[in-house]
Amino acid sequence: MASSSPRKQCEKGDDCKQAGIAHCAGCLQTFCTKHFNDHRYSLNEELNTIFSDYNDFKSILIEESSNPNIASAIQQIHDWEIKTIEKIQHKAAELQHELSRLIDDHTKDLSEKLHSLAEQLQKAKEQDDFIETNLGHWKKKLDYLRSNVILPTTIFINQNDNIPLVSDVSISLLQTGHELFDYPLDNDVRIEEDGEVAVAVNYITRYSGIRGKNFYGVGLQKITLKIEHPRSQWTFLGIQSKSIPIQKASYLSKSLYGWCNKNYIYSNGSYQSNKTNTPIQMNTNDIITLFLNCENRKIVMINEMNFSKYELEVDINNCPFPWQLHVILREQHSRIRLLPT
Repeated sequence: MASSSPRKQCEKGDDCKQAGIAHCAGCLQTFCTKHFNDHRYSLNEELNTIFSDYNDFKSILIEESSNPNIASAIQQIHDWEIKTIEKIQHKAAELQHELSRLIDDHTKDLSEKLHSLAEQLQKAKEQDDFIETNLGHWKKKLDYLRSNVILPTTIFINQNDNIPLVSDVSISLLQTGHELFDYPLDNDVRIEEDGEVAVAVNYITRYSGIRGKNFYGVGLQKITLKIEHPRSQWTFLGIQSKSIPIQKASYLSKSLYGWCNKNYIYSNGSYQSNKTNTPIQMNTNDIITLFLNCENRKIVMINEMNFSKYELEVDINNCPFPWQLHVILREQHSRIRLLPT
């Protein structure tokens, strides 16, 4: 009669001589009864920490909704109103209403996402149904929500000086949290890993674009990406004005500025061959950094692998603030990742 195979020892190793009888589907380790219970206890403690972070963030969100940091923007609106007297009073009222709406929408959006996260946490705790990968996902989601408050949302006043007598103005919220990919125009591109990765599902004949969630209009901003294509594939990196709706054939838009790895430069609705001695390269595993110099109205791209650098001035009439990250993936299985900065 064949003997049964020996049981695997508890993962505690030399600290435990007992056989492993309980397997964790999250970390894929096997424990004896005592150490499995200890393992579950440690996971519960980690979940309790997430609950504590959730409660802290909820308090911050309540403070933001009751006392938004809008003093600077209100002062700009007030100064603008005084200078133009009666001609802008109606516009000022519209702007203040729009500002309140944006703040309310922003707070409501965060509250809804926070509520959804709370339901997931509560359900997981009640059913004792969670593993390490769930905890990692919840931490990442909470960090993203927190970043939109702890890194304050900037209120940007966009003034158009081309209109005589009274300058037309509008208000935008400049999101300064972690940059993530927004929803694509169609199903040709899939967003993965909570917005950190964009993947081309099909061969895209019309160069469909994907934008970032954040809006940029002040200071010097930095965005870092990693090329994860299985091979060299057509890729565009750059910016487009938020005021221009995302569309098919976005590379033809006058508000599109940037570079593609076929050695072309895009600006003002046209493209031209790169005539410098430094070819534009975006190869597999390359790290690409974009600098958005809003004060000087210029964007810079640096390939961190070969230190090649490219600069492009932006015509603010064609590409008004705020700007958004704009990526185009044309070929199937093209893949690009946003990295923390």
